Amino acid sequence: MKRIFFLLFITLWSKLALCEERPWYSGFWETEGYGYIFSIQNDTAIIFEKTSESCLKSGLSSGRLMGAESNSVRYFNVSIPGFIDAKMELYKHSDTNQITFHRNDTNTKMLAKRLRKVPEACFIPPNPKEALKVFIQNFREHYPFLSRYPELTYMSSSESRLLNSKPLFNEMTNILKVLNDPHTALVAPDIEQLFFGNELPNRNAPSSQALKKISQRVFDNYLVGPYTVLNDQMRIGELEAGLIYLAIDGFSGLSKQGTAAAEKLALNTAAVQILDVLKGSTGLIIDVRAHSGGSDKLGVLLASNFTAQDYIAYRKQFVVNGGLKPTWKEGAPIKVSSVGSKAWLGKIVLLTSSATVSAGEAFVMALNQRTPKVIKVGNKTRGSFSDMLPRTLPNGWLFALPNERYLDSDGESYDFVGIPPDKVINEVLTGFTNNNQDSAMEEAIRLLLR
Repeated sequence: MKRIFFLLFITLWSKLALCEERPWYSGFWETEGYGYIFSIQNDTAIIFEKTSESCLKSGLSSGRLMGAESNSVRYFNVSIPGFIDAKMELYKHSDTNQITFHRNDTNTKMLAKRLRKVPEACFIPPNPKEALKVFIQNFREHYPFLSRYPELTYMSSSESRLLNSKPLFNEMTNILKVLNDPHTALVAPDIEQLFFGNELPNRNAPSSQALKKISQRVFDNYLVGPYTVLNDQMRIGELEAGLIYLAIDGFSGLSKQGTAAAEKLALNTAAVQILDVLKGSTGLIIDVRAHSGGSDKLGVLLASNFTAQDYIAYRKQFVVNGGLKPTWKEGAPIKVSSVGSKAWLGKIVLLTSSATVSAGEAFVMALNQRTPKVIKVGNKTRGSFSDMLPRTLPNGWLFALPNERYLDSDGESYDFVGIPPDKVINEVLTGFTNNNQDSAMEEAIRLLLR
């Protein structure tokens, strides 16, 4: 009998010892919102995408964990070739049944809770016939704005007989066209078809070709000397009376590599040059009228160069239950952290338009909270903010949709309505007169020199 008790004790002690030795990140984790399940075993991560009716291995490829095992932060690389090249960071909690995941090219942090096991549905071979069903279910569970499109609540989610075909692609893109949301996308590699919501015509803004001419016309007609190209998206030059003009056309494509780390480095390098140009200046005009979006994280990083105090740029909320009456959950507030004594604290006028979208709008929100106040001149912005949530279909296609909204200090969201300017210039995008005057620029200069 003593021998039996001894063997039971040894077995129990061994199991407890193994539990104690298990790394803090090891196990199965399900995010609150976002529809992710992470399996982390033997330092290898696998990502699944789950709805109430499906579970698929994610097209967001993952791999082995890196970083010191004893640290409270580890990471693994994630990518969708041509679209995402970033790190998924893991943050330790005091509660061993919780963990935070953060894709480092975004400001989003996802709280996840420990699962006993990955649902069996995640290991069932994908059925290509269910592509339309999975597509629609993801919109029902994650898209925050279905109440604006009641006709889409009746979308059929039965098995598709179209399979990998142009008609199936057309059926899905017809749904996306109704939404007219810049943060939707559909990629069908096998039939070489792509759809991006940000390429749909914006009824309130001119063509992309016209947008590209805006800042160039300012450089041609207002600068007192040559301008400096900071990177493919940012240019800076000097105006009369000691004013500086900074044009920002996007927060993506700042670097040749395109990785999150390279983009951050390019932004910081540009910020050093901007602060150098601003020495002794009397005011700054930042032109985001042609801003096409990108990483809102870079916008917050740039805003940190223009403040002496830390402050909250905005708060992000995410959908935990979509549909006609979505349930929102509060995420971590997004903070602007001052660069300290290097910061430039002069007067700023911000030029906006109906073409200013996504990360451009998040940048406007970040500067909105700055002290001293930033004055906005132009038109209200596009009204589309969320990061894109990448999803996978069982036929091998990929798509994306938004699942977030951004709130200012008053709890206001500007989705679909846009951020209003302090001074409206209706012809902000077409306002060059015969004598090459830009109405928005003229007003910005007047405000800075008064």
